[in-house]
Amino acid sequence: MSGAVIGSVRPSTVQSVASSATSSTTSSTVSITARRIALHDGVTLELLEGAWDGATASPPGRDVSRDARAPRSAAPGGDREALPLLLLHGFTGAASTWSELLPVLGARRRVVALSLHGHGGSDVPADPARYAAPRAARDVLEVLDLLGITRVVLLGYSMGARVALHTALAAPGRVGALILESGSAGIADAAERAGRRAADEALALDIERHGVEAFVDRWERLPLWESQRRLSQPARDGLRAQRLAGSARGLANSLRGLGAGATAPLHGRLGELAAVPTLLLCGVLDEKYVRLARELKAMLPSAELREVEHAGHAVHLERPRELAAVVEEFLEGTSSHPRERDDPHPRGGGSASHSRESGNPCRPTEHGSPLARG
Repeated sequence: MSGAVIGSVRPSTVQSVASSATSSTTSSTVSITARRIALHDGVTLELLEGAWDGATASPPGRDVSRDARAPRSAAPGGDREALPLLLLHGFTGAASTWSELLPVLGARRRVVALSLHGHGGSDVPADPARYAAPRAARDVLEVLDLLGITRVVLLGYSMGARVALHTALAAPGRVGALILESGSAGIADAAERAGRRAADEALALDIERHGVEAFVDRWERLPLWESQRRLSQPARDGLRAQRLAGSARGLANSLRGLGAGATAPLHGRLGELAAVPTLLLCGVLDEKYVRLARELKAMLPSAELREVEHAGHAVHLERPRELAAVVEEFLEGTSSHPRERDDPHPRGGGSASHSRESGNPCRPTEHGSPLARG
């Protein structure tokens, strides 16, 4: 299937999902709970979770131990067989990055947002190796075990996409579907990867020496975030507050342990995901990641590629309604196949292409010219 550009989504599609979440929240059927979950080595991670239909979610602030695994019911009006959705944020983000989308994405399924090490309310280990992608993937799988989740849909954004991809490769039988927003398979060229690693180390030292606020001031001026100037002032203020809430050590060690320069490229392993339905998402305004998404699509022919108009790197922040509608449509397509819904060890191909009537916001895209490195 060729890539597709997402324009304005049919209002009825988004409104039906949003109104379901809103009405449920009003009636206290849907609640968002912030909790911390303890891993086997004592490190704790923050998560946000939606609980529905009187589900027995732990009270806010309560830690989840390895022996307290309470299953939750499905979302109101949703398919009780729908796979849970786990959300992974990007660098300088946190589980709260997804707070406004949690009720929408979770209107038909259980949804959990996790704060990775060094971000949000999660612990900040001193050893950068604790942040490395393979270790982060094992942490995600342990979190799923503690939450009683056998199979899951992974949605990762940027750095979170890196972790999602490593997780899917570590345990493809546990991933019912994979959604990569502004993701890539890594930096294939060894010299370029070494250069990025050196640049990330320099940035990490700068954060440690000059503090988070000075870093955020520079970070927000990067061309990568130019499209976010279109966000409302309250949205921009909230985004800046989230970035400023980060710890210097957490951000620095994330660069050292989980940065693109520190992470082995995965191009040669993508064939292992042929049986995992995959959606690749990127914003049209983020030219570099449009190119990277198209490269991923070439290596994962069965994957779906959607390029969202009027969005840059952070599609979930800049065009949240479009993202929610596209994700829900994709998941409805994958859950319509009994193999993908019921078989814990899927063996078939990736998600199928979807034909659409004229007037649909999707249209085939043309490949652009090579892009400068962002």
